[in-house]
Amino acid sequence: MSPLGSSGKRKNKVAGYCVNVATAGFAGKIEMMVGFSLEGELLGIDILQNTETAGLGAKADDDSFKMQFKGKSTDLTVQKSRTDNKNEIQAITGATITSRAVAEGVRLASEELKKIKGGNI
Repeated sequence: MSPLGSSGKRKNKVAGYCVNVATAGFAGKIEMMVGFSLEGELLGIDILQNTETAGLGAKADDDSFKMQFKGKSTDLTVQKSRTDNKNEIQAITGATITSRAVAEGVRLASEELKKIKGGNI
């Protein structure tokens, strides 16, 4: 799946952007939507579909994991311990590959947003 971006509108004005991407996880493809503000700030992610291991990688769809992304950098690294660094997220225990795949999806979505906005984010 190639990245697909679109803009959200409020009162006929662009209010933000969402980009759909797919990355390779541990057990297969992870499809996700990444939301951005007009300024390119990462607002959050949503996992649309995945085939990750139940109880492990499937936790990528848990709110506790997804909420880590709000306000973070789009050039993320994955850490095994808790972190408040703007460039880091905490991996899902036992699912580091899945966690890295989701972080890679955020990076890919950011690259697509740059194309949409002509490099201005």
